[in-house]
Amino acid sequence: MILYLKRFSISPEERLLYHNNAYLACHDPIYGSISDDPPSKWIHFDDVDRVRKHWSYCLEEKQPITLEYRLIKPWRGIDITTGKEISGETW
Repeated sequence: MILYLKRFSISPEERLLYHNNAYLACHDPIYGSISDDPPSKWIHFDDVDRVRKHWSYCLEEKQPITLEYRLIKPWRGIDITTGKEISGETW
């Protein structure tokens, strides 16, 4: 069985067409809304070329893609063992 969780859909012009709460939590947890910036502005610099390559394939071949990438926003949480804040990259 394959579980597919659709977090967002964007148009070829990079306009956000749909997002769920998981997308919202990753992209803008402070204000609780999505900015008018295209989603590509949130992609980690080291992943931009790879994402653009897959995006081009999606548009040229008219095929959906599933892709993991890092966001510019860091991930933060609390270590349940030590109670200390931990951080890393948001995927």
